[in-house]
Amino acid sequence: GIAAIVVSPICPMSLSSRAVVLPPRARLAIWPLGETSRVVKLWKDGAYAATLHPRQRCILQRAQRHAQMLVLEQQPSYFKTLRRKLNWAGSLGNAPPSSP
Repeated sequence: GIAAIVVSPICPMSLSSRAVVLPPRARLAIWPLGETSRVVKLWKDGAYAATLHPRQRCILQRAQRHAQMLVLEQQPSYFKTLRRKLNWAGSLGNAPPSSP
């Protein structure tokens, strides 16, 4: 893996809105621009995190400690449950050609 910080726009409205990849030791400052009454909502990992009001700043940097991640296996899996409930037979690549 590559150590990096990735900042991605949510629902970008133009093709020029792209993810920004920063080195792991970078510090990023975020603050609202424009109208003095405008607030900015911050989201992290797809979940609401905080609201920034005018003249407030948010500094992002890599944490000093690594997060321990846990992956749980679902029994039965989500896709097996879908296949069973929707009566999906499996791969179309193995199906015989249908007659007209």
